[in-house]
Amino acid sequence: MRLLSIVLMAVCLAAAQSASAPQPDPKAAALAYRASQEYERKNDLMGALASLQQALELAPGNLQYANALGQLKQRLLQQHMESGRQALTRADAAEAIAQFQAALNIDPGSQDARQQLVAAQARMPHVETPLERVAASTEIELQTRPGAANFHFSGDSRQLLEQVASSFGVSASFDDNFR
Repeated sequence: MRLLSIVLMAVCLAAAQSASAPQPDPKAAALAYRASQEYERKNDLMGALASLQQALELAPGNLQYANALGQLKQRLLQQHMESGRQALTRADAAEAIAQFQAALNIDPGSQDARQQLVAAQARMPHVETPLERVAASTEIELQTRPGAANFHFSGDSRQLLEQVASSFGVSASFDDNFR
């Protein structure tokens, strides 16, 4: 645990020194690579991914880091795809969409992930939007008691409206923000 803290601190310091584009730094890259291996050992694949990406930024031509990054991305992609398929078999379209979208974030060119995402989105129930609800609504017609009414009133506007409404056989309801 202490070694991981030291490695992470060294990686953070190396990252802080290079404010914009990181300069090649093989030592910092090696530390980031070791941190990625530690993350992988703990099954924190997203931490491993971030560390490998940093290692590759610090040592752009390193084939070992590039290969490890490619393998990890493939592993993450497969995990998200499998989790998405399992969610679909449980009829959990929202979870499936999240998993397929995560797969596309890892590999934007994945046609399988894109197709599965579209299929999962098609399984989502249609939720009526407020605009659709308004378009489908009809005019409200009040059924009031006929006649005239006299009022002698002192009070607030809510009480006035309630008294007028009840005089004509209508019940008044108010939003919470009505004063």
